[in-house]
Amino acid sequence: MKTQSIRTPVAVFAISLALVSTPALANDKHTAADVKPVKMDNTAVNKRDAKGGTLTPMDQLKGTALDTEITRKIREQLTKNEGFSTYAQNVKIITLNKQVTLRGPVSTDVERTRIGSIAQAVAGPGGTVVNELEIAR
Repeated sequence: MKTQSIRTPVAVFAISLALVSTPALANDKHTAADVKPVKMDNTAVNKRDAKGGTLTPMDQLKGTALDTEITRKIREQLTKNEGFSTYAQNVKIITLNKQVTLRGPVSTDVERTRIGSIAQAVAGPGGTVVNELEIAR
């Protein structure tokens, strides 16, 4: 019996709250047409990449299965190495025609060099590495 007496005021409160808030929601005059789209170029890096002269991960789609495998193996080496910073584990790796391009921030010059060495080892003797990694500030 006590359980019902507690439920009743809670139910009445919930219904009252719903009725009171409905007119407030109806007065919202903003529509989807009022919202201006925002371009995803809010950083200097994204602005640089938007010009089209720089390789991006989307360019990887033009590559071969071997290019994809090289990228996968490099990423695997970076993520399983606990000594790398989060920056280092998340660098951009773009492989086209066995040319690996590394881009993005890393914490130290040591990481920059180590990542370049890993990429060269995975790419093999016929592969090349373009190391464009930057030290994060």
